Amino acid sequence: MRNPVFTVVQPDTWWEMPLEYRLAVRTWMRANQLEANDIPVSEPITVRGNEIRYTRLLRDEEGNVRKGTCPFSGQWKIHSEEVIAPLKTDPPILSKD
Repeated sequence: MRNPVFTVVQPDTWWEMPLEYRLAVRTWMRANQLEANDIPVSEPITVRGNEIRYTRLLRDEEGNVRKGTCPFSGQWKIHSEEVIAPLKTDPPILSKD
């Protein structure tokens, strides 16, 4: 790994990234056995050493994203969990060309 901490996806700039980079990130996610449809683009994906840290959406038995009301705040929310997965291949680097 090139750096001890590397942010692959930064939520506030994701849609500004070149299409080639976004496609490379999806290929990298598949190579690391991450399901792109379960990772919200509103959350960062970070590599630290040999670990990938990301947020994964939780699904019910039918495959629907779990959602409901927070028992503490009473606000509606989508259920997710923080995940640490092993890094199998290095993430793509955004070229400065």
